[in-house]
Amino acid sequence: MCAKHEHVMFGTHPAFVGAAVPREQTSCQHALMSPYPFMATHQEADVRFHKQGAISAIPIRFYLGFPLKLPAVSGNGKEVTVGMLCCIDSKPRAEITRTQYATMTRLAGTATHFLLQKADKSTSWIAMLAYWN
Repeated sequence: MCAKHEHVMFGTHPAFVGAAVPREQTSCQHALMSPYPFMATHQEADVRFHKQGAISAIPIRFYLGFPLKLPAVSGNGKEVTVGMLCCIDSKPRAEITRTQYATMTRLAGTATHFLLQKADKSTSWIAMLAYWN
């Protein structure tokens, strides 16, 4: 979940639960700049991340993020990245398998579909309120 100045990470691993770090010190800031999946195989060894406080504070060594994209409000056919579906690990990983990549792609698609459904419901609700007021 991202906020303006903070990135909160939720996870099932005890080392990650409830951890919060400044957004500018996260992998997400790099991932959000690309429309493609983003992978950092060993963050301690990566020059983009090795000096970030979050790397030493929270034991994230591997990061894989898939963008969640929704249609732009302008309706021009473009998409906007609204978040990331991330997989993190406390151990470096040299690579992922095709099956893992395909699974993350499907999960990102499911998350995007869920966001679209929520957006449609919100839009419908706002339209109903406008009609009745």
